[in-house]
Order: sequence, then structure tokens, then C-alpha cells
Amino acid sequence: QMGGFDQAQFDKETSRNFDSKEIAVTTARYEKEAADLVKLKEEVRKIVGYIDLTTLAGDDTKK
Repeated sequence: QMGGFDQAQFDKETSRNFDSKEIAVTTARYEKEAADLVKLKEEVRKIVGYIDLTTLAGDDTKK
């Protein structure tokens, strides 16, 4: 649901129990993907190119 906070959906998502094996398996998968990606220098350059540095610096945020 876009545009509003759905308390029921939030409660459903935050009530889920994660077991340590599930966390370890998922973490290992993403660590492997990251390690493989780092070997592809051109892919890393593309990803970094997508980062909006003005947003990171806060230059486009009203104070």
C-alpha cells in the first residue's frame, strides 16, 4: 500500500520469527554475491554511478 502506513501489515512483518540458520544462510548468500561483484570492476563503477551524491550530501534537502 503506497501513501499510508498499514499497521496490520507492519505488525505481520515485525512479528515474524527469524531463526539463526535462516539468517546465516541468507547472509552467506549475499556475502558471496558481493564478493563476486567486487571482481567485476566495471559493474562496481556502474553501481557507484547510480548513487546521487547530492542526496548523500544533503544538498537537495531543505533545511
